[in-house]
Amino acid sequence: MGSRSRKLLDVAAATAAPRLRAGSAHRRQAGRHVSRAPRRPSRGHDSWRTGWQDLNCDTSCYRCLRSYRNKIEHRLLDRKLGEQLLRHALFGGYPDYPADRTESSLALLYGDLARHMSDQFSAVRNVRRRVGTREIVVPIISRNSNGAETWIDLSSPVAPDVAVSADLRAVSSSATARLQCVDDLLVRRNLPAAVQQVLDAVL
Repeated sequence: MGSRSRKLLDVAAATAAPRLRAGSAHRRQAGRHVSRAPRRPSRGHDSWRTGWQDLNCDTSCYRCLRSYRNKIEHRLLDRKLGEQLLRHALFGGYPDYPADRTESSLALLYGDLARHMSDQFSAVRNVRRRVGTREIVVPIISRNSNGAETWIDLSSPVAPDVAVSADLRAVSSSATARLQCVDDLLVRRNLPAAVQQVLDAVL
């Protein structure tokens, strides 16, 4: 198992069992918790997330995952990422990334990209493009001095290099040859590195 996969497993375990002690206990005890589940819920059965619908925290709070006992792991607890991972584990496929999380991260990324605009680089939000018979909305389009476009979207840490936009996932890979996906956690935890990733792809 690679270091990235192990980190994702640790985050998922911390999300599923936020009051457990740090380290390998996350994986062992989370595994026992899952093994006690009475049955696999149906796709429309959301009792496993009851109580989360009314929360408005961006990653986690004391109403959902945080407690005094897991305070050293607060920066790792992310209920929205954890929910996507659990949905994938339960139902397969690509569960939608939360729209509010996507929009706030894209706004954060675009806001910093705007500071780098010059005659060598420009960026615009929510641009409509036609791909074959389908009209799609590209979250961010950047252009270099030659006018070449790079389409920019987020990717979830659960599925690196896979656009969170359903429009972009639906079109052929050849149509999105200039697509650059930026990890949502990179945007939130190291914005300068995320911006540099985009600039390296565009310039």
